[in-house]
Amino acid sequence: MNNFKRLKLFILIFTFLLFSNFFNINTVYASESTDKFITRLYRTMLNREPDLDGLKFWSYRLETKDSASDIVKSFFESEEFRNRKLTDEEYVSMLYKSILGRNYDKEGLAAWIKNLNSGYSRLRVLTEFLNSPEFSNQCVELGIKKGTIFLTDPIDIRPDAVNFITSLYKNALNRVPDDNGLRFYVSVIANNKITGSALAEAFLLCPEFINRNVSNDEFIKIIYKSFYNREPNEIDLKSWTNLLNNGYTRRRLIASIVYTDEFKNNITKYKISVGNIELKEAIDRRPDLVQFVTRLYNQIYNRQPDLDGLKYHVSRLDSKKITAAEFIESFIFTTEFKNNKLNYNDYINMLYRSIYGREADSSGKSYWLDKLNNGYSKRWVLAGFVNSDEFQQLSNKYGLNKGQIITNGNDILKPIISIDNPISGFIMKNDLNINGWAINPSGIKTINIYIDEKFFSSTTVSNSREDIGKLYSDYPNAENSGYSYILKFDSISIGPHKLTIQAIGNNGTKTEQSVNFQKGNAYVTYTNYPIAFDDFVNKQIGNTPALQVKNANGIYELRYAITQNGQQGYYIKVYKKNPDGSIEKDENGNNKTEDIFFNNPAQYNAIKQEIINKADPITLSKDETQIYQFLKLSYVDGISASDLNDIFNPNGVLNGKGQVFIDAAKAYNVNPVYLAAHAIHETGNGTSDLAKGIIVNGVKVYNLFGIGAVDSNPNGGGAQTAYNNGWDTIDKAIYGGAKWISNGYINAGQDTLYKMRWNPSNPTVHQYATDVKWAYNQAFKYKEIFDSISNIKLVFEIPKFK
Repeated sequence: MNNFKRLKLFILIFTFLLFSNFFNINTVYASESTDKFITRLYRTMLNREPDLDGLKFWSYRLETKDSASDIVKSFFESEEFRNRKLTDEEYVSMLYKSILGRNYDKEGLAAWIKNLNSGYSRLRVLTEFLNSPEFSNQCVELGIKKGTIFLTDPIDIRPDAVNFITSLYKNALNRVPDDNGLRFYVSVIANNKITGSALAEAFLLCPEFINRNVSNDEFIKIIYKSFYNREPNEIDLKSWTNLLNNGYTRRRLIASIVYTDEFKNNITKYKISVGNIELKEAIDRRPDLVQFVTRLYNQIYNRQPDLDGLKYHVSRLDSKKITAAEFIESFIFTTEFKNNKLNYNDYINMLYRSIYGREADSSGKSYWLDKLNNGYSKRWVLAGFVNSDEFQQLSNKYGLNKGQIITNGNDILKPIISIDNPISGFIMKNDLNINGWAINPSGIKTINIYIDEKFFSSTTVSNSREDIGKLYSDYPNAENSGYSYILKFDSISIGPHKLTIQAIGNNGTKTEQSVNFQKGNAYVTYTNYPIAFDDFVNKQIGNTPALQVKNANGIYELRYAITQNGQQGYYIKVYKKNPDGSIEKDENGNNKTEDIFFNNPAQYNAIKQEIINKADPITLSKDETQIYQFLKLSYVDGISASDLNDIFNPNGVLNGKGQVFIDAAKAYNVNPVYLAAHAIHETGNGTSDLAKGIIVNGVKVYNLFGIGAVDSNPNGGGAQTAYNNGWDTIDKAIYGGAKWISNGYINAGQDTLYKMRWNPSNPTVHQYATDVKWAYNQAFKYKEIFDSISNIKLVFEIPKFK
């Protein structure tokens, strides 16, 4: 090989070796100082010796690319370092050894620990070590580039904000901040996106703080510790707490505190603007009304107000949607108040404290107690308080429309007595439990019992009557107003008797009630129905019931209650007229009618009230006449033909038909007295046109029970029904009516007048009449007949509603 070829080969080999080593970091040999620095980081930050590859890698980066600060930060951010979970003291000690290459001095350690406890992040402390002159000198000595780390995270930039937010969490929420919460609040502070007022709201009015349920004193202390980093002095604590105890809401108090100089000075230290708290709700704007309503809760309900209730009442008073009088009346007469069952003395004290905000004066208290003991209701007394000049001044103070409470006759209480058992007409077969209830505005002193108007015995009121207590809560001891007495069977003679119960009040007033009963042959049963009486009444009023009313011309007319197109009123039936004034006829020759509607809520409600009056079994069963609405209408023995003939009009078609009524009643299991009374009622005691006979298709027919006699054409409808059933004699009409009533009502379960009219088992369905007073009017005739007949077994079935 010649010299040229040798030279060429040498150049190729040298070039290959040179460039292969240049581009392979594993073949680069770091300086001793670089290795020493990296090794120190491994030992101090990762607590181990460096692995060869790691040492080479970091040494290469330090000499070719990264600064010493970059390398330290990379170690700091490594998972291996984080997993060491160093304490603050361990962390600072490590920084001294790793960055400054020495142990800490006590003063330096204490200073850095204080910084960490004052909001400094660990990265911030690390950065300040890296930026220290001591580390800069070391880098020069080691011949490495120091570099600089720039902080961008608000957590690292704003240690003051971190310290402040951490303090809010600890003092207000009693916990350390969660990472997300801390980062959020520090970030909005750093970016000037939150005010001091908003921070106070966020921490002191949030659900988490509210759920701590701290006292007013503690609330003030938390504000001072959170924002001032100190305890309140005695004067400040008392001043702020007094506001909270006298109507200030906590939002209102915070809104006041943020305007103080101390709050402004402390919040601006953190470069935070003060801001303000807008008081939108009346509860925050009106501490005077809050104090007023709270007082009512405390004195009337004996409790603190719930927040929703307080907001509701203060808002309505502030907006003047309700007068002070209306508010207090609605506030007092609630179930919650009634359940307190205050006696008269406590009631008067409560009114003074709640309405006037003071204790009662002796003369005023005596005056009101005297009124209550002499029949004036609690509502009447309340009206006296609310309508007074003193309350007018209080209303003016609060800027309220006072209004007034209008009293009426119901506010003058009267003694009331009731006999629950026996009911009028009761037949006594064994010992009789006489019981009922009595109330008096002054209280009940004694109950006297009279038999046949002679004093018999006495008792007291002491039995529990929660139902009376709820209905008559104004009366003292109404919940224990029941009385009872056992009347021995052998203590009175057989036959009719009059029982009188007399109640004597503590003020000497007397009230009494009487019922007639007999020691003899009768039986009373009760049937429960799964419907409330109010619901029963509502069903009946929806079934167009009729009431006979005298119109402006003095003429009686049937008015049918109805709701039409959302309007309550009534309609009447009138004959349709032809142009010549004659009455229109249908294809059967019956008079045509039409309904005329009148918008009249008052008449509608009057008919509804009449249903209540004429269908209430409790009231009816206590009436010696109306109890006959509950008489069982199935057949009974003991009634003679002469008994019935004595009650028939001698000039009517029923005269002398007593035996026919008895035979028909027995054949179809109908009470003969009922059958006769029904016929008397429907025919005017045998004198109506239907009773005297109407010719249909050449045949004279009779209808004695109003069957088919529709309101629009009673004679035509009744006569056609009689013709269709072949009632061409009086006797056939009696038998036919008995059969029709028996099959349709008596033996179909509607076996009392009450059931026939009202059908409580299925209200509005299959009712005998539309007239509200049909059964009521029939009962008078029944009683007249039964009073004239002795030795008859009477069975009464009285309904009980749910």
